[in-house]
Amino acid sequence: LMVLCWSQHPKDRPSASQIVSIASAPEFIHLSDVMSLKHQAVVEATTSAPITHITEDGLSGSELWLMCANSRVDLLLAADRGWLQYHTMTLAIRPTAACTVGGTIWIGDFAGRVHAYSVTDGYKVFSYSLENEGNTAVEAFLYLPMLKRVACTLSNGRLFLLNSDSLPKTPTAAEGTFVMTELGSNSVITCMCYLNKDEEKLCELWCGQSEAQISIYTIKDQGVIAHENLNHYQPVIHNIQVKKLVSDGTAVWSYIHPGCIVYQWDPKMRSIVNKLDCSKLVPCSESLKSIAIEEHLSPTNCQVTSLAVLNGELYIGTTWGCIIIAEKLTLRPITIFRPYEEEVRAIVPLSRLKTANDRQDFTPLLATIGRGYRNLLTRYTDVSVSVTSAVQSPVSSHNSFVSSKQNMFVLLWRAEHWNTT
Repeated sequence: LMVLCWSQHPKDRPSASQIVSIASAPEFIHLSDVMSLKHQAVVEATTSAPITHITEDGLSGSELWLMCANSRVDLLLAADRGWLQYHTMTLAIRPTAACTVGGTIWIGDFAGRVHAYSVTDGYKVFSYSLENEGNTAVEAFLYLPMLKRVACTLSNGRLFLLNSDSLPKTPTAAEGTFVMTELGSNSVITCMCYLNKDEEKLCELWCGQSEAQISIYTIKDQGVIAHENLNHYQPVIHNIQVKKLVSDGTAVWSYIHPGCIVYQWDPKMRSIVNKLDCSKLVPCSESLKSIAIEEHLSPTNCQVTSLAVLNGELYIGTTWGCIIIAEKLTLRPITIFRPYEEEVRAIVPLSRLKTANDRQDFTPLLATIGRGYRNLLTRYTDVSVSVTSAVQSPVSSHNSFVSSKQNMFVLLWRAEHWNTT
């Protein structure tokens, strides 16, 4: 913005009203950095892991793992100042799911296998096959730290609890040592979240299924002591599916596909307490030349593609490339903006650990992934702004990289004080 204001050509300088509009946009205040991946493959799964002592002065941060459809894993190192490093690994698998388990990253693939890699050096820790059928994919992972287990669901409807403290002794059929329990399921589970009840030493595993059903497994002392089913609708509606489930430990939020509504559940009452209709929200930080609301603000474009909760806010990504930020306790919208041309593929809160060298609480960071970055300046001015990054991938050529709108873009956000924008 300052460079544009200093332009030698008066027609390129923004007007006072344009400067006010740009400077008051949520992206101007909260967007920390932009990174374009060096390929156009879709990001299939994401997770993050805390990293300490990045530099000699004890700088801490987080490493974002992006599992891509072209069998690449892109690793981006983030700190308060922005993206610091960009590395790439090539894996001979087609990734479908991922989660962080202690100091390892677990990756599921299309063949029902689990692969674990070390966070610090990328070394392969183990591979294990959960299913002999080659066309059975890992649908989702969920780490349950209280139980020292990892919930893993397959595309054929099977649901396992895996031991996170013990490595498999064989590449398959390690029941009793690695595969601790198989929980029954009558349909495919697409998403999971959990609640801990510390006073009762219970863990509730919430599983999203077809026909808007949620299965809840209550686990105590490593065993299932109760199982019940909830449904978003009565009577039951067919040909719909619970696609997203997230929890902060006290409440649960869900999304039904197809649809535009996010639901908030009261786990104690087993009832829906709030709803947010994403089709009723219009993005801010747009000029008359950058948006055509009548054409694009339709139910198809307002379907939810990603969901995350961090601190006091719920983050929602849509098919139109919008990010909606709402108060998690009331689902009251705080702001909505559209940084992507296409759908928001993922929203990832970045895990971080406080070290002795951190003199104050660090800023919470959040990463979003999508195709086609919409630069804030180009929405208000006629000057084209190219997206470049000082952080280069080791596998890229030494020539200057020209970013394409078809690439996946990873945006780093400072996830606090949204009410001030």
